[in-house]
Amino acid sequence: MHNTAAIINDLHESVETSLFNHRHDSRQDLQLALVINDHKAGEKMLSHVLSELSACDEFEISVAFIRTSGLILLANVLDELEERGVRGRVLTGTYLTFNEPDAFRRLLNYENIETRVYNGSFHAKGYLFKHGELKKLIVGSSNLTDTALTSNQEWNLSVTSAENGKLAKDYQLEFNRLWNHEATSVLTDDWLAEYAEHYDKYRKQAVRSFYYTPQEKMIRPNVMQTEALAGLAQLRDEGKNRALLISATGTGKTYLSAFDVKAFSPKKVLYVVHRNKIARKSMESFQNVLSSKEYSFGMFSGSEKTTDARCIFATVQTLAKRENLEKFAKDEFDYIIVDEVHRAGANSYLRFMDYFEAEFILGMSATPERTDDFDIYELFDHNIAYEIRLNDALEYNLLVPFHYFGVAEVCIDGELLEEDASFNRLVSDERVRHVLNAINKYGYSGERVHGLVFCSRIEEAEELSQKFNNLGYKTVALSGSTSEALRDDAIERLEQDEDDENALDYIFTVDIFNEGIDIPAVNQVVMLRPTQSAIVFVQQLGRGLRTSEGKEYVVVIDFIGNYQKNYLIPIALFGERSGSKEKLRKLISNGSCEIPGSSTVSFDRISTERIIDNINRTNLSKLSMIRDAYKELRAKIGSIPTLQDFLDHGSIDPSIIFENDTVRTYHQFLVRYEKEYNEVFSIDEEKLMELLCREIADGKREAELILIDELLQNRSITINELARKIADNSKSSGTDCELTFESAKMQALSATRVLDLSFFGDSATKKYAPFCSVSNSVISRSPELEKALSNEAFVEETIDVILAAFRIHERDYHKPFNDRPFTLYQRYSRKDACRLACWEHDEHGTIFGYTFKYDDWLVFVTYEKADDISESTKYSDHFETRDVFHWMTRSRVGLDSKEGKMLQEYDPEKTRIHLFVKKEDGEGQDHYYMGTIKPEKIAPTTIKGNKGEDLPILAVEFKMDEQVRRVEYDYIVN
Repeated sequence: MHNTAAIINDLHESVETSLFNHRHDSRQDLQLALVINDHKAGEKMLSHVLSELSACDEFEISVAFIRTSGLILLANVLDELEERGVRGRVLTGTYLTFNEPDAFRRLLNYENIETRVYNGSFHAKGYLFKHGELKKLIVGSSNLTDTALTSNQEWNLSVTSAENGKLAKDYQLEFNRLWNHEATSVLTDDWLAEYAEHYDKYRKQAVRSFYYTPQEKMIRPNVMQTEALAGLAQLRDEGKNRALLISATGTGKTYLSAFDVKAFSPKKVLYVVHRNKIARKSMESFQNVLSSKEYSFGMFSGSEKTTDARCIFATVQTLAKRENLEKFAKDEFDYIIVDEVHRAGANSYLRFMDYFEAEFILGMSATPERTDDFDIYELFDHNIAYEIRLNDALEYNLLVPFHYFGVAEVCIDGELLEEDASFNRLVSDERVRHVLNAINKYGYSGERVHGLVFCSRIEEAEELSQKFNNLGYKTVALSGSTSEALRDDAIERLEQDEDDENALDYIFTVDIFNEGIDIPAVNQVVMLRPTQSAIVFVQQLGRGLRTSEGKEYVVVIDFIGNYQKNYLIPIALFGERSGSKEKLRKLISNGSCEIPGSSTVSFDRISTERIIDNINRTNLSKLSMIRDAYKELRAKIGSIPTLQDFLDHGSIDPSIIFENDTVRTYHQFLVRYEKEYNEVFSIDEEKLMELLCREIADGKREAELILIDELLQNRSITINELARKIADNSKSSGTDCELTFESAKMQALSATRVLDLSFFGDSATKKYAPFCSVSNSVISRSPELEKALSNEAFVEETIDVILAAFRIHERDYHKPFNDRPFTLYQRYSRKDACRLACWEHDEHGTIFGYTFKYDDWLVFVTYEKADDISESTKYSDHFETRDVFHWMTRSRVGLDSKEGKMLQEYDPEKTRIHLFVKKEDGEGQDHYYMGTIKPEKIAPTTIKGNKGEDLPILAVEFKMDEQVRRVEYDYIVN
């Protein structure tokens, strides 16, 4: 920790930056900062509060409004603070009787938190966190509610003060004045009981005073529906007679189809679903949109078989029977709508779809991806009218926000639950207590719980339901064998508002409620089964996302055991399908900052470790995963995808294909797995393609791509001409990092060494072929490339790879840092670093921790060292703050060594020291680029050798040239 004098100096410097000169160099974590909610920038007030709470010695919060929705977002860190004995004070009020009794009840349960309530007009918003000699104060507009912490347009100012700073003193004086004010009450059980009674009366009066009867209910399309209607109209204008709508559960597909029927004005409409109850509700939705003067409505299901209405709502089970189909002429309906169309692979669906000859057919589904190999996209001629997935729907506020909590499964007899856990373990009393603790801790939105519990087995659901009932809960277990009448009765009891003897708290089931069921009241979803499918996960999550009166959000509690497919959880939650382990790990650690709206994702420490370990151990580039992604995309677009198609449709990243050691290139993948792909490459063409895909197509630098692009068009280009093109390209990239001609020429020379293979050494010719050769500063096509250009398929594939790589570069690497071709927080291997530093040869095999050459130092750090490394390499490398990094050289290094002298004589104008960090060895060979650093303090010390002897070593304190971004810092450090 810095001493007091150093802290005071750092604060002075930060004030200079904050208030006088934004270019002045100072510690960013001490600077004044505006704190807002912007998920696209990865910035939310919630992340600041969580980060400060987790590291503080003491805290004080004064906010006018506290809701359960805000407190549950802090639940995990508040529990940790209670375990550590970190004290806190919370000051709030009764203004407008806004604060829920449940929020007060939760605060009262924390032994380390004292809460007082100001009984007057109180509208303050301030958060104070004590960190040793410093205090962090965040004041502004954010109350302690989920929306204020995540999605509202809030402005808060973050200020760091020394212990005796006037601002912090003034804040504490005012806080203490109100804390001890005669109008302030200590939160106690008695006070809470009195407030709860007043709250109930006030809320009932408020409901009565706001009650009104609308004269006319005008239903208009929402944002999604308006865009989808335009897409449908365009397809019909193009002469298409079938269309597929992909829309997340709860976004209004049924109403959308009614709006489109209104626009189409068919003579007769058929709407097909798989359950009678859904058909009836769909008919009610249509009746709200279509005029009863123009349209008549009828059911065709079970015993009801209306045939003469203009709009007929049928269940597929009834309609698919031959005798029922033949009640209608083949051209009876000119508009047919098929809901939950991903079921259409079943014979019953195909039977009626083949029978009718409609003018237009609309298929609707939240998850058209099938697991039975039936191609839904082909059934609709690959015409996708509109696609809105879960995250889009959340951003449009079409669904209620969800607060997801990943909770570690219980250990029984010291063992974690696995997929094949015995029945006795699944229904043990320990597990029941564990589940109850979690559902009570995270709660629900509304007056009472309306919960769905998904189990892995029918017997488990039945036994857990019984055990819950024995503890006073009202629950039932439903399975596929349960009659529709009993299911409907259970749903009705779960949905009812009044908490009487007939009401249900929970329905336990396995998978019958994954889809095709509408229970808007559900405010808590409990997952007691391993995640085996991202599709099923989203379906089950979606059961709670429909809007309902009195429901502000849905709580999702996922119990995470030692399951083989835990890596699917972040894929499902965030729609992250690129196959990038890096992205999945970051989302697990800090995903709430990137999710739209006020939804949040939180994992406890053990769950985080389990999922990240699972991600690290899972081969996301294995062939089966690549094939699945390919099959899905091919089905969607109806042709062999290009690499750019993978990018356009948010599928796996092309680099995942190239990382696979079996196929190595997209061409080889297609040769193996695509029956309609008949292109043949020569051995040299294969080697050229492998060099391009395995070494260059990751887009980490554009120089090689620019050179290949030139060589495809021209037989030769000079080094200087290439350098000018690289420099010009950097000027047109839209960033502030324009390359000088000298820097561009270094890259041109480096790219040439890569493409003529001299960078790799002699062994490279066994697997690669050169793209070029160099003579007298002229770069020419290699004989291998010259010959390959006569193969049109090779040229097309090469262009596709290059264009995809340019797009990847623009997406991930277009902002080089500090005049070097490394982009902050992207991942690089040692080989990448040698190439991008423009070194003559690949020296990655000789880089042990760090190396230096010319004007670049490359420092590679594994943050969490493995237990089995030698004593002499257990370096104390760590971040002290987001600005300060402590590092140790190799052992047997002193001040008079080569690196010791270089560190002491360090000149930032001549040398750049680059820091690359990975969290642990399980992450593979790549490290996050954290930026450039400069040595502030260099001290000789010792480290124990393998025999217990003291070995000399240098301990260095580095200052980061740019403060580490919070997301990466939290992931690596915490």
